[in-house]
Amino acid sequence: MINAATETIGNTLRRGKKITLVGFGSFQVANKKARRAVNPQTREAIQMAAKKVPKFIPGKNLREKVR
Repeated sequence: MINAATETIGNTLRRGKKITLVGFGSFQVANKKARRAVNPQTREAIQMAAKKVPKFIPGKNLREKVR
């Protein structure tokens, strides 16, 4: 069941759509800008490319249960 949910959420996000599970939260795609970073092993400066990442925003009910 979890694999099916993950597959469905991933496919929907890939199409650029937002998913809302009432009482739980929302999943959407966020754009991360290109940036400079440092390789911690070599201390060499590297350029990180821009990319899209999944973002989860917890719903009100979930936030209240965690408090």
